[in-house]
Amino acid sequence: MNDDQILTAEVARLLNLGLERLKSQNSLMSIRSIAAQVSLSPSYLSKVFRGERKLQPASSRKIAHALRLDHHEIHELERLLLKQIQTTQLPDYTADDEAAEPGDETDLADYQTLGKDGYWILEDWYHIPLLNLVTSEHFHASSEWISNRLGITTQQAEDSVRRLVEAGHLQRGEHGKITRTNLKVRFPTDRSHEAVCNFHKAMIGKALSELSHPEPGAFKERQISGVSFAGDPQRLDEAKRILDEAMYRAAEHLAGGTCSEVFQVNLQLFKLTR
Repeated sequence: MNDDQILTAEVARLLNLGLERLKSQNSLMSIRSIAAQVSLSPSYLSKVFRGERKLQPASSRKIAHALRLDHHEIHELERLLLKQIQTTQLPDYTADDEAAEPGDETDLADYQTLGKDGYWILEDWYHIPLLNLVTSEHFHASSEWISNRLGITTQQAEDSVRRLVEAGHLQRGEHGKITRTNLKVRFPTDRSHEAVCNFHKAMIGKALSELSHPEPGAFKERQISGVSFAGDPQRLDEAKRILDEAMYRAAEHLAGGTCSEVFQVNLQLFKLTR
């Protein structure tokens, strides 16, 4: 092994020590769960942990925090990365390395993060479902077909398609064909935003309307459940990360087959005590 490979292996050894320590405390911890926390591809991060890819300095702090490395371990990691900058034997990761590779399960890196200027898409509940409807089997670009599938008016369907095309989320091709241009969108926030809250309220309303359909067919095509428990608020951040990862993995599982319907997953976690 040359010096470059030795340094890469040392970084991997340090990261794996942190991961094994976390696993001893929580058996659910894995490279995939760490990747979800730091919004990196599990494929790329697995290669870093195996010593096949360099860890980029820009990602090192997030990963060190996710692994709960102590002060001395962080200092050692930074020392190794500083020395590694001088070497070029192993190829650095590219943008494609951080995206899921063919055959990988898609992670948060596959979701396009939209800022405040993109919040208009949440003004009406049907804009995002329409984006997903476009990618479904047997999609028709007519406003009548869209309105029937989403339960909206033809005018709402026309206006939504127009705005999504103007914003670059959809594009029109030959013979009026409509295709999606971007990755899946997400709106990560560190505080409550009115537009996001209103969108969630609308989707919770959709879930409530589903409960008014007790017939077996409707029951079979939904999952509405909940659990009440006494919990430790100090563990809330990790619990939210676990729930987020499970939500996206469930979505990707459903998206892996023949996509003929549009689904919505609502996730609520809140205190019942005052």
